[in-house]
Amino acid sequence: MTLAFANTRPLLAAYHISQGLVQAMPPHTSPLLQLPHFTPQIVRAIRERAVDATQSVQSFMELSDTKRRAFAIGDGLLSDKQFSAAMKVAAQLPFAKIEKAFFKVTGEKCLTPGSLIQLVVKLRIIPPGSAGVPEVNELDLEDVDPKEGDLDALHGRKKKKVKTADGKTVTLPAEVPVQPPLAHAPYFARDHSPRWRVFLAENKSGKIAVPPFSFSTFDKPLFKGDGSPTYNVQTLKMQFQAPPQVGNYPFTMHLVCDSYVGLDSTVDVVMAVEEMSRATEIEEEEDISEPEEGEFCVGAPVLDVRPPMLILLAS
Repeated sequence: MTLAFANTRPLLAAYHISQGLVQAMPPHTSPLLQLPHFTPQIVRAIRERAVDATQSVQSFMELSDTKRRAFAIGDGLLSDKQFSAAMKVAAQLPFAKIEKAFFKVTGEKCLTPGSLIQLVVKLRIIPPGSAGVPEVNELDLEDVDPKEGDLDALHGRKKKKVKTADGKTVTLPAEVPVQPPLAHAPYFARDHSPRWRVFLAENKSGKIAVPPFSFSTFDKPLFKGDGSPTYNVQTLKMQFQAPPQVGNYPFTMHLVCDSYVGLDSTVDVVMAVEEMSRATEIEEEEDISEPEEGEFCVGAPVLDVRPPMLILLAS
């Protein structure tokens, strides 16, 4: 019903109710209550010592282990065993950190009115309190268009080519999508696999610009066999039609997990829709800058044919 009126706040409220139902938590309470053995009394005791620490699981896990133990363990609070169990669950919460988000049109260098646009979201699952998180590889943040005529890649049927022991190249079947671990929801009636929803909203009007897309699988593993995170860069894509008019369209992208409280992410993005003539200009520039096979342009000026910036990300 919230989608019918396209209002952002009621939609987010509906998602937050879903999170509370999965975690058996009342509205407007501390996200720490979704950790095992944490009670309102324990949350109040922690709040008295560090107010900000109870705002989210991330803020609590940012404290040193010594402080967390001092705040949560003691008479009337948690035991060492209970504290360890809670920290184990916190270290598995799938907090999605957005590394990059941008708009593109497959095979084109700019966005044009009415074109079929993709919003590409690059993210990593970084659980609260993670230490030694590696720097992201910039190459993993790119989204290379498939080669012309590669129908499998165009339709999302990824295939991997590997070399056998005798040096021959073979093509393996498409990779199976990776399911995230089941949500830690001991009071929910059945096993629940987390889902993430992505949508675009306009801040000024408070309206939903692009309805939510749901994602329940990833292209790479989230955790290793020992339960530690892989920090792999994951790619989510949603496709929709560009506005019919030229202009810059600022949006806020919302990424919401339906299974946990306080793991939402947002980022500001700008969709720059340009005239059709601009796409033609870029093609002509590329044709001029690329010599024919066998030709060498010595001393020729280098043309800057980088595509125009399509998006501005919040730092």
